[in-house]
Amino acid sequence: TSGPTSSPTEYFICEEAESAFAYKEGEISSSFLTDGLDRWGWTLGPLGPGEYTFSVISGADSGDASSGEEVATLTFVYREDGSAEATFTSLYGIAFEESQIYVGSDDYPLDSQGDRTVTPGLFPYTHEEISGKTSDMYTWGAGSFGGDIYIIAHVVTCGEVTPTASPTGSPTATP
Repeated sequence: TSGPTSSPTEYFICEEAESAFAYKEGEISSSFLTDGLDRWGWTLGPLGPGEYTFSVISGADSGDASSGEEVATLTFVYREDGSAEATFTSLYGIAFEESQIYVGSDDYPLDSQGDRTVTPGLFPYTHEEISGKTSDMYTWGAGSFGGDIYIIAHVVTCGEVTPTASPTGSPTATP
């Protein structure tokens, strides 16, 4: 008796998606709302070379991190040679749907009209197809950055994930 020759590929359906931004208590975080922008979240910096760990907070609609929930961490390593690495790691098994990150010498990225933007889809570095993942990494080579930098890091989290399976092919033989 023969069965299918392909194994199923697992897909995830996100039942409850929510935005989350990296945050650090103290002067290193500046609120978008306090800076006159129309969305909650934080820009982080200025940062010199070093290793940093940030909380990733969801549900802080007022811009007050204590009103949200920590759902992940972001480890950011910025090296003297201008290379960098950013790693999102989820907490409590929460899955990611997508991630976006801005890294630059200004506190905010600019849109096509030259205005400051905090729309994650306009950030220069994005991973749109990470459904079901619990970690995500970005890397930049030597010379990518110089001097002090700022970052804005965003993920869409999925608190409830329903795994589904769909075969990747048809059976090649029947029983």
